[in-house]
Amino acid sequence: MISKEGYMDIQALYRQGMTVRAISRRLGLHRNTVKKHLASDEFPRYRKTRRRESILAPYHQTIRDYLEQDNYRASWIHTRLKNQGYPGSYDTVKDYVHAKPSGITWSRITIGRAGSINAWRTRAIPAATTP
Repeated sequence: MISKEGYMDIQALYRQGMTVRAISRRLGLHRNTVKKHLASDEFPRYRKTRRRESILAPYHQTIRDYLEQDNYRASWIHTRLKNQGYPGSYDTVKDYVHAKPSGITWSRITIGRAGSINAWRTRAIPAATTP
């Protein structure tokens, strides 16, 4: 993508008699980029592309339900989603699951004999809300 100033520089340098190769060297652009902008009559208009919905979007609620039931692994969730017809990859599910807070907190870590690490996990229980 080139800025408006870059486009104007290309046009000005070409009008001063510089060759395409000299302009490309001076501005640090590829020769074909310089040629393309010299051939056009006006500054190119760039459009922002609309983001597509994630292939995982229809399954977000299902994943949240699984995570509320227990701290399931992403591989377990991926297998269940595949059985429901999910066409996507494991990495997509893994990235989504790991981005969600699981409610698991490490409450105590100790170092035992021979350098072994002992850890206890606790599940955070959300406080009940009264309507």
